[in-house]
Amino acid sequence: MVVINLLPWRTYKQIYEEKIIKKMLLSVMCFSTLIAAMAHFFLSQQVHGVSLRIVHLQEEMRQMRLLKKQIRKDQHQMNSLNMMRRLQEYRLATSQLFGELGKNNAADVCFTSIVRNKNSLLFSGNVSSALALTAFLKTWSALFLFSEIKLDYLKQQPENRFMEFRFRAIENHSYDLTYSKVQ
Repeated sequence: MVVINLLPWRTYKQIYEEKIIKKMLLSVMCFSTLIAAMAHFFLSQQVHGVSLRIVHLQEEMRQMRLLKKQIRKDQHQMNSLNMMRRLQEYRLATSQLFGELGKNNAADVCFTSIVRNKNSLLFSGNVSSALALTAFLKTWSALFLFSEIKLDYLKQQPENRFMEFRFRAIENHSYDLTYSKVQ
């Protein structure tokens, strides 16, 4: 009988299988490392892009804050300029009114007080008769300064021959002299 020793063949097969397993394990490890490295590279590129975008947006926000500050400053300057313009218009209208009051030649009309509230003037005084007041108001040289004149009060004074009157005149231009603050 012939005896065949299969032990060396089994050893070679076992060594061959170990090599194959080692190659497969090495391949899996290399492939996993390669995938991890690619994922790391891709994600780090994504993070870098997002970081650049964040820096860009922060710079834009800083520019917007500076622009907002400049706009507030410009609005404040514009409000100041508008207030100065309104004050000059108000001064001009007041000087025109006093100039026209100085031209008053009506002996029958005497103003005792003039009160201004925004663009409304309240004139009080004495007049010899209602007819004289009507004639005065029709020919008054300051009439062009007002859009509306309304008689509020007219009464005969018992102690003398004069009548006391009060009328309200609305100026043609509104003079809002309140200063608006910038938020």
